[in-house]
Amino acid sequence: MAPQPTLRLRRKVVSSIQRMFPDHVEITHLPRKTRSILMVDHNFMVSVVLARPRTSSKGTVGWPVCPTATERSYVTLVCTINEARDRVLRYFLLQRTDNFKSSCYGDSFLRGALRLNRLSDFYGSVKKLWAKR
Repeated sequence: MAPQPTLRLRRKVVSSIQRMFPDHVEITHLPRKTRSILMVDHNFMVSVVLARPRTSSKGTVGWPVCPTATERSYVTLVCTINEARDRVLRYFLLQRTDNFKSSCYGDSFLRGALRLNRLSDFYGSVKKLWAKR
């Protein structure tokens, strides 16, 4: 059985980053877990979360960001994706997600995150963000 579209897209993002920065990024997993995580410079982990658009009862679009509990202290790459789940629309970096009070944040929340203009900005941006911690 083929993986669902979101899982395929997540794998594509993770492997693209690893291919762009082979000397700095490796794909790893937490013990007894199957979700891939990015290890940067053998120094820190980056969680990858894909967020599909959701329209609220008021008609506003929100992006449910649901980080895994074991990954909330990591830097997090949030990828907003289209409804078909086959394309990333935007990339954002968050220092950590352990302070999330809810699982759904709208554009105002994402404006506070560090937006990447393109995926090739990942390594330089994540290093700067990590240094601020």
